[in-house]
Amino acid sequence: ELTERSGLTPVRGTRKLVLIDPADRMNAAAANALLKTLEEPAGNTLLLLIAEQPGRLPATIRSRCQLLKLAVPPADQALAWLTPRLGAAAPLRLRLAYGAPLRACAEFDQPTLDNRETLVRGLIGIGQGELDPVAAAAAWNAIGTRLSLDCLASTLCDLLRLAVSPTPPRLADPGLAAPLGALARHLDPGAAHRLLRRVFEARGLVESTVNPLMQMESLLIEWARIAKH
Repeated sequence: ELTERSGLTPVRGTRKLVLIDPADRMNAAAANALLKTLEEPAGNTLLLLIAEQPGRLPATIRSRCQLLKLAVPPADQALAWLTPRLGAAAPLRLRLAYGAPLRACAEFDQPTLDNRETLVRGLIGIGQGELDPVAAAAAWNAIGTRLSLDCLASTLCDLLRLAVSPTPPRLADPGLAAPLGALARHLDPGAAHRLLRRVFEARGLVESTVNPLMQMESLLIEWARIAKH
């Protein structure tokens, strides 16, 4: 439908704007159907593809586009905008959103923050040998694969920061610095980096046919093994 309409002349103004958001969610069939329009767009037509992960777009799409990178705003500017909307939770939500204020508003409401704290406490419990990783994986899977993997990634990053310095300049959740710091003192950075790489790879497979429960069990078993050393 978009391809057919893009060939029509503008009804108002001198230009037409075609917005595809999120473009990195297109499947192969959709991307292939868009190629002809990208190659030969109708006159005075601007196609704007929004992608948080442009690497997920096919190379045939990327090669036909001009790449414009939009950085996140400075933290003080983002907080000035967020605080009237989110109150005291604004700093934490902004850190968890990696500095993206719109994501902080959209994705980190109070139930999500509560679930995330449950996940981190579970990760600490596994690291201390108090929780079984297989049992914990079932609870993590019930909360949601995407949030669980994001939480695991950010917590591993915090552990690696704390392994370098007891007072790192940035932590996703400074309130958990003490229990995470105790684990970080015995952490093998090489093993933690390898696990973090596996987590990043798992995040790229969230919408694939990979069994999320088995994947989570594997990651948490590996975390339990690393934390014991």
